[in-house]
Amino acid sequence: MSRFDLFYVLIDECSEVVDYAIAKKIVEIHSYMEDTIETMYSQEDILTYIGFARQFKPQITIEASNKLVAAYTELRQRDSQSSTKSTWRITVRQLESLIRLSEAMAKMECSDHVTTKHVSEAFNLLNKSIIRVEQPDVNLNDDDYDDLNTVPETDGMDVDPAEGSEKRSLTKKKLTLSFDEYKRITNMLVVYLRNEEEKRIAERGLGEDGGLLRSDIINWYLEKIEDQINDETELLEKKSFIEKILDRLIYNDNVLIALSQHPKPLQSENVELDLDEEDDDPVLVVHPNFKPDI
Repeated sequence: MSRFDLFYVLIDECSEVVDYAIAKKIVEIHSYMEDTIETMYSQEDILTYIGFARQFKPQITIEASNKLVAAYTELRQRDSQSSTKSTWRITVRQLESLIRLSEAMAKMECSDHVTTKHVSEAFNLLNKSIIRVEQPDVNLNDDDYDDLNTVPETDGMDVDPAEGSEKRSLTKKKLTLSFDEYKRITNMLVVYLRNEEEKRIAERGLGEDGGLLRSDIINWYLEKIEDQINDETELLEKKSFIEKILDRLIYNDNVLIALSQHPKPLQSENVELDLDEEDDDPVLVVHPNFKPDI
């Protein structure tokens, strides 16, 4: 791997046939029965072949050289235009890997020249080994939705079963989104919040508490996507959607910080505080160490 820069992800998938073959092979090895398995080439034959192939010093032909340049250019262009992040950037190191792989392909065939066929095989190997980091979908579920089949409390009021089913189906929607979409919305919210913070600090001379109310952020987001909302049901869905994203940014990712609106009482005041009470509409500010990926 250090010679050719090839890295592959091994996925442990269950297969009855493959698992049986692997288990049978391991048992035979421990039973000293491996010598009974028929092989096309002996170990001595393989070592002799490798030693002979190493004697060749294949030269790159003009056609193969042009194909190497084209293959490297394709990898570079695709890497710069891809929406996903690669485990590494495509650099001249990968070009050198292509050259070494092409030469190795020619040596395997005991050839004195590197042809376009060898370059194509080398390109396929390197291309398949370039791992791209695919982030999993962001799950917006919380503990309140562990049991979606639970009938909601009605406080003694009669509720139409069809209406209750509709509400549960509404709850089930939009609970996951792609990582790229989550990052896009996060960056949009962060940029808006920081711009508003700077504007309010400049205009009013506010200090560190120059954030925005959670409700104001939700209303701003809904106004930004009003062209995607056709009826009241979609409005409720979008509102629940952005609320869950804000909760995740506050409590999971620590991108936003929630500041209570309630002033702290003086020590001399005899005020009973409910420590479990939460602010339904806190002031939100961006964590000072967070940098949006834009």
